[in-house]
Amino acid sequence: MSQLLLGAVLFMFGSGAFAGSTRPAAFVSDLHLGAGKKPDGQWREIEDFRWQGDFDLFLDQMSKRSGDKLDLVLVGDIFELWQSPTMECSTDPNSPRCSVTDCSSGHKDLGCNEEHAIARLDYILNQHPDFIASIQKFVKKGTNQVHFVPGNHDAA
Repeated sequence: MSQLLLGAVLFMFGSGAFAGSTRPAAFVSDLHLGAGKKPDGQWREIEDFRWQGDFDLFLDQMSKRSGDKLDLVLVGDIFELWQSPTMECSTDPNSPRCSVTDCSSGHKDLGCNEEHAIARLDYILNQHPDFIASIQKFVKKGTNQVHFVPGNHDAA
């Protein structure tokens, strides 16, 4: 299993992770699905989630261990909405700056407006169809459930 999943997963059986629940739960955070691959098939430098196969194995094993009765809790920063494939950054150490052209609210301190945030999320989902398919496959087994808690990178 990748360092990403080892560092981002806490698995609990019968711990009552949700008040009054005896269902097992797995907590996953900081996957940072983002800009995906370039047209030539190479990963973009800013893409953090490159371990789809490991994630698939993780979901399969956790579902199996729970008897397909698992609560998968996606606890923040699943999507990387802070970064953009259109982002251009200076390589001049005396003038560090980045320019982002696909995200504007009209005010420099407010970040993306709703339309731009949705467009960025759509882009990310299109770059990671295997992730979405894995989640869909997971919830079709038994009584598995997915719970999503937004983090600061995917709060938009």
